[in-house]
Amino acid sequence: MFFSSNFALADEPKNITFRELPISLQVVSICESGGDHDLPNGKLIRSHTNDIGLMQINLKVHSNRAMREGFNIYSPNGNLAYGLYLYNRYGLAPWEASSRCWRKQLAMK
Repeated sequence: MFFSSNFALADEPKNITFRELPISLQVVSICESGGDHDLPNGKLIRSHTNDIGLMQINLKVHSNRAMREGFNIYSPNGNLAYGLYLYNRYGLAPWEASSRCWRKQLAMK
């Protein structure tokens, strides 16, 4: 139910806008970061577990792979695109920690 579409992985965008995301990832982003990439002071949103940006991408787990694959997870569009990259491979499993929020929201859609 919460798995990805048949998005063409070979042509995966490195930048994407919020509106281009599948609805499920839009909801995850809102649950993870409130739909914001930066704080009001302009600093990147970073959690106490070192997750960053709109999709709250964990730096320890993903920074090397994201860089190797050509994603700039520090930019809003690159963070969203890498979130889509993860979603196309693993569904919503990478955001299981916030599933209490997004499962409830997706059930209402």
